[in-house]
Amino acid sequence: MEAERTKVAELHANQLALSHELAAARTHELNQRRELVNASDEIETLKKKHAHEVMDLEMELKQRERENRRLNEDLRLSKDDLERERDKVSELKLLQSRQSTEHLALATQRQALQTQSDLYARMLEDLTGKLAEAEREVKEMKVEVMESEFVRRKLHNMVQELKGNIRVFARVRPLLPSDSEEEAKMVFPDQRDHKEIVLESSSESAMGQERREVYNFAFDHVFEPKATQAEVFEEISMLAQSCTDGYNVCIFAYGQTGSGKSFTMEGGSTEQTAGMIPRAVEQVFRVAGEMKNKGWEYAMEGQFLEIVGSSAVILC
Repeated sequence: MEAERTKVAELHANQLALSHELAAARTHELNQRRELVNASDEIETLKKKHAHEVMDLEMELKQRERENRRLNEDLRLSKDDLERERDKVSELKLLQSRQSTEHLALATQRQALQTQSDLYARMLEDLTGKLAEAEREVKEMKVEVMESEFVRRKLHNMVQELKGNIRVFARVRPLLPSDSEEEAKMVFPDQRDHKEIVLESSSESAMGQERREVYNFAFDHVFEPKATQAEVFEEISMLAQSCTDGYNVCIFAYGQTGSGKSFTMEGGSTEQTAGMIPRAVEQVFRVAGEMKNKGWEYAMEGQFLEIVGSSAVILC
């Protein structure tokens, strides 16, 4: 029995020891569970942190990949630029080589041009001297021309004075259909100088006798009916020249109505029928233009006066 009790006591002691061990194990298990929960929370926190870090790393990786692509593109462009720059450098070297050759050629041309320029400078100097000499001669010739023009004017005026300061010309117009055939017969015997007109008229006296009369007239010049406007102006053109030379000139046509004054002085609308006035004006302006090249200057003034009912047409 004692042995049983001893065994029971041992068993009871073992049970107590086991209970204590179980309680300790439960306590340890609770501690481990708490530690496990804490570890799980820590692990969850680490997972979340790791997930954020992974996400950040992935974003950084993508950013770096984009940057890498950009850098690769920049590198490619830089290589292309470098290749173009190399080509440009090659072209520039070639251009420099050509320019060096051209520079040598230009230097040679410049030397030749400098020599030619010196030659031209000497030629210019010679031409300048010749030009100055020519200008001096031109001035002297202008003076001589002016003096000779004064002499010509003086001699021309002397010739006109010798011909007569007052000259009387007679112009006979052609017969018109309205003219009477019984008028006096007119002849021009002076066929060399054309200065005479002879009028022959015949009439019957009261006794039936025929009476014949002859009248001789002398003029400085006589223009026959066939004389043209140009021939008439040729005779008075020297007077128009005297007008350009500065002398007073007066030309007037005098005669009865219908004798041809207006036709002689004014003329018709064609060049052949132009009268003395337009021809004289044309000559004055033409001579003035020619003299302008010789250094003369003219101031023109004009007046036109028509006297109604007068038997004269005047050109002054």
